[in-house]
Parts: sequence; structure tokens; C-alpha cells
Amino acid sequence: MLRKVLYILSKDPIQFSDALLPKDPPPDKDISVILIQEGVFLKKVPGAHIYVLSDDAVSRNVIPSFPTISYRDMLKMIFDADAVVAL
Repeated sequence: MLRKVLYILSKDPIQFSDALLPKDPPPDKDISVILIQEGVFLKKVPGAHIYVLSDDAVSRNVIPSFPTISYRDMLKMIFDADAVVAL
């Protein structure tokens, strides 16, 4: 059974080690990433499923490179995940 892990990135992940945000996710994990705040400027992020919080993209005049989600969607993803890592 895949373990759902959700990363919420508010800044560039280059600052974080592979221990916090692995570049190659383990096969037993379903990795999702939500870009919020300054994270919406990112064009390349490790992870299988990448989303951008639409309100943050709009408030920063950013045209997202990834699908957008609402706050409601983000909350659902947080509660559906087995683990949540906010960076």
C-alpha cells in the first residue's frame, strides 16, 4: 500500500536536504507537492504530483506551471495524507 506524503513548499526547495525533500521519491510513497506563498514562483520541483495554490499565484501575478487548487482542495489533501511536511 502506498503511503501518501504531502509537501507544502513556501520557498525554493534548493535550501533543503534530500532527507527533507527527496529528489527521487521511494517507490512505496505517493508524493504530492503544493506550492504556496513564494513557492508559486518555482518552475521545477521534485515530486510526482505538483499543485499551486491559486490565491497565492493570483496575488503574486504568477502564471503557474502546474495545476492550481483552492484552499478547500488543499485542506482535503492535508487530511487525506498519511504525512504532511511543511517547508
